[in-house]
Amino acid sequence: MKKINHFKLANTALAAALMLALSGCGDTAPNEESTTTVTDGDSDTGSSDSSSTTVATSSVTIFADELNSDWSYYDCCTSATPEAITDETDDHGLVVQFTDYADETAMGFSTGALDVSGLDSSSTLTFDIKVVSAPSAESASTGDTSTSYWYVKLESDGGLYDDDTSTGSEIEIEISDLVIGTWKTVTIDFSELGDLDLTSIDKVIISPEWGSAEGAIYNIDNVIFNAADADTGTDADTDTDSDTDTDTDSDIGIALDLTVANMTDFGGVVTESATNPDSVTRSAGDTVVMTTKSSTSETWGGTTIGDTTVLPVTSERGTITAWVYSPEADLDVLLKIEDSSDGTVYLEAYTSTSVADEWEKLTFDFTELDIDETASYDTKSIFFNMNVTPSSDQVFYWDDITFVEEPDDTDTDTDTDTEYDIDFEGDNSLLAWSTFEDDDNPEPEFVDNPDTSGINSSSTVVKFTARANGAIWAGFQTYEYDQFSWDDTNCNVTMMVYKDTVSNVGIKVATESGWSTGEIKTSNTVTGEWEELTFDFCDNIGETTDLYDEIAIFPDFVDSDSDRTEDTVVYLDNIAFSANTDTDTDTDTDTDIGTDTDTDTDIDIGTDTDTDTDTDSDATDIVTYGIDFEGDNSELTWNTFENVDNADLEFVTNPDTASDVNTSDTVAKFTALADGARWAGTQTENFSSFNWDTSNCTVKLMVYKDSISPVGIKLATASYWSTGEIKVSNTVTNEWEELTFDFCGNIDETTDGYGQLAIFPDFTDDERSVDTVVYFDNITFSEEE
Repeated sequence: MKKINHFKLANTALAAALMLALSGCGDTAPNEESTTTVTDGDSDTGSSDSSSTTVATSSVTIFADELNSDWSYYDCCTSATPEAITDETDDHGLVVQFTDYADETAMGFSTGALDVSGLDSSSTLTFDIKVVSAPSAESASTGDTSTSYWYVKLESDGGLYDDDTSTGSEIEIEISDLVIGTWKTVTIDFSELGDLDLTSIDKVIISPEWGSAEGAIYNIDNVIFNAADADTGTDADTDTDSDTDTDTDSDIGIALDLTVANMTDFGGVVTESATNPDSVTRSAGDTVVMTTKSSTSETWGGTTIGDTTVLPVTSERGTITAWVYSPEADLDVLLKIEDSSDGTVYLEAYTSTSVADEWEKLTFDFTELDIDETASYDTKSIFFNMNVTPSSDQVFYWDDITFVEEPDDTDTDTDTDTEYDIDFEGDNSLLAWSTFEDDDNPEPEFVDNPDTSGINSSSTVVKFTARANGAIWAGFQTYEYDQFSWDDTNCNVTMMVYKDTVSNVGIKVATESGWSTGEIKTSNTVTGEWEELTFDFCDNIGETTDLYDEIAIFPDFVDSDSDRTEDTVVYLDNIAFSANTDTDTDTDTDTDIGTDTDTDTDIDIGTDTDTDTDTDSDATDIVTYGIDFEGDNSELTWNTFENVDNADLEFVTNPDTASDVNTSDTVAKFTALADGARWAGTQTENFSSFNWDTSNCTVKLMVYKDSISPVGIKLATASYWSTGEIKVSNTVTNEWEELTFDFCGNIDETTDGYGQLAIFPDFTDDERSVDTVVYFDNITFSEEE
């Protein structure tokens, strides 16, 4: 919303101002005012006593099915008609309808004086508005959405006059996204009222733009000043004893501001206001938030809410609830909260929908995460159907996100007692699974067992189709598994597979924070029949004290893209956890389990290259010898990530050997595609691991770019732990420039050894419109500067 503050400069008696107002409307805007009283049936709508002041200690209703007796309908210039009518749309009942007969008019409500200064600063003014007919000045071609400027204006102590003869104040706030024929709930926080005098509010004006109002017809309902701890539901007459309502009340706690105008979408999703799709199961509010995730959206597409309240998250109080109306059950929903002053400080909590086309309350539990209680968690983002780009548009409605006062005992998530084993039958068949890195990411299917005659007589199994164009590590995962840690009673994992090709199968577990020791891969040895594979996690006992709750399965973990030329179907079943049998299973820990779920810069940077390039010691000791893409270390293996088709990094002739900065013969060339992620990049892993110290913590990189944008460097351990990338922007174009990345602040943050290097050549703030070519060279590690 846009707001305009106005303040009085002169100090003249209010009576003089009122006399001026009653003298008639001229060309002095809507502040030349008179009052028209309209009878509202049973309500007393006579003129209010201008000498009285109503002091609010709780919510004040101006109009909700009837007009408050302390208030009157208001028409500035006797050129409009307010009328109480019945509007049964969305069960509104009695509403007030304003009809404007002149361009220069303003309509609303007036009283003697209302003092709301005693209400908490987080209190609100809310009202419902429906445009029946747009102003005549509006083009008939505008369709369903009114393009006129609409506003709500609050006046205190008589408001302002253009001749500066009165002492009041006023504020005008724009109302946006009005859809003709559709009710919209408008919420104005007291924090938006600026320096308005809250001790003497006498008018609430809701109207189209002054000078172009003629022809407008609009209905108003549920005009309420809501105390911070009050129920702000828009229908004041919906408190019934019916048991059919499914717990639509918001939790007690901090209610987040869901003003759509303050929200920011990213990754191709679109968020807007919409009519409640189901007022039967949830009647608290006619207007809710609607987010559309389309077939062209990114898997990580989401919405930053815009509420900037700092949430005091602790291990005792860390639950957020949200009402969601989903098109499907078993879709993952991620809620992320972060410190806007430090993007590396954030918390993420997953849950999933359990019903389709029905309101349900989802619960996001942050209490078990690594909470920094000194952080200011003031930025909140929500991601629907996380990690998936749907094949067609998916529409999600949502409302009432609350940081609850006490831990919420209501478990709206699919809570299944897995007791470790997963057989895709009964209760644990309800676990929500999502696909990653598999081209169009088809959902795992639960189908009849293709062969009940062998070692697996189960009725239901899971079917996964690894796309020909999917990543070699394509798979599926669940975040709903009961939390556990490895010990001698459960570290031996077995799983049955039925495949028509021979290839590796991988299993990986991760903590709620995403930490993992990596996947273990085992190959099937037969085709066309069931086989039980064993995955030994016993060596991982004690490597973390955090609990695991995420399981990822890689059904067809081929060695290279050329190994999967067509879609491959794999059936899996009976994942079992048993005692340590000292099985010696080859562990490959170099792979991440899927796409990055973080819309900021702390992204997973690795995919498993599984390559054993025999390079000389000089090539692998990058700290001592650097990386110049010449000689031995040109043999380092680089893989591209998040860049659509992930074309290989190119090694080409230096485009500017005349440069005084870089005279090398060979350099790396990276093309960041327009449709690639902002953090698209390249990485290498086959070098000797190292730790930061004062002798190597300054990293330099030469770049040659045709545009200005940040370049990022990130180092990660074998388990993918990282402090995040450091970004530095180039300052010149079409010439070589050496950038410096200071990792000296990261010394001693881990002793595990960094074994993975990622480069983000064009880490843009916004999505690219064209492909961008970047050359880079001469990565060096030197002492602290």
